[in-house]
Amino acid sequence: MNKNKKCWLKPLKADSNFNHYYNAHFPGLYSIVVGSGKNNNCLKRVFVSKPGMLHEDLMSIAGKFLWHPHGYDFKETTLAGVVSNINAYEYMPDDEQYNSQTMFHVYDIMAGIDTGKLPKLKKHKNKVVFFVDSPRHYTVGSSYTLNHEIIHRVVFTPNTDGWFACLVEEVKKYEAPITVYSPYDIKEVPNAKNLYKPISSKEAQLVLDELYVNIVKHGD
Repeated sequence: MNKNKKCWLKPLKADSNFNHYYNAHFPGLYSIVVGSGKNNNCLKRVFVSKPGMLHEDLMSIAGKFLWHPHGYDFKETTLAGVVSNINAYEYMPDDEQYNSQTMFHVYDIMAGIDTGKLPKLKKHKNKVVFFVDSPRHYTVGSSYTLNHEIIHRVVFTPNTDGWFACLVEEVKKYEAPITVYSPYDIKEVPNAKNLYKPISSKEAQLVLDELYVNIVKHGD
């Protein structure tokens, strides 16, 4: 690392008071807690993938990444690569703002990243129709905020060295949602058996250190 080169981001530190995971949501993606708010209520997580490890379902809107709301309002900041956020809105017959619509299957999801347990799906009988908005792209250093009730999904694009990373900062927590959506009729959470592998704070820090070197390399 060029020590004389300034970086827009301070070095990241894995918080040893919290759990960190590999294969978070999809294979190849780390989830590393780097801070918390009052009473550990709101967390700051870095989602990061090393070169060649980002799953194809996270790199395309056609991928089988489940559409979902969150249990918190949050702010996302791109650290490496590009984040594309796509929101979906429930169909309103008199609303002409959106130009595409998709029939979505509806599922209840059990467990998730905060539990370390394998998620399972329970399918609803009825489908819903959503208008899918155009993707909005966020490059390094740019951010967006999202309300906990908005249904969305993201597409991740690595940088030229193959690194991807973003910082997700919880702003206000609500009851965790259990409903997720997919345009595909799926039987289970994709790659569920391989998800949420705990890693040590030491291993998490090594990943963050490697990431920081790459962020400095690509910094202005």
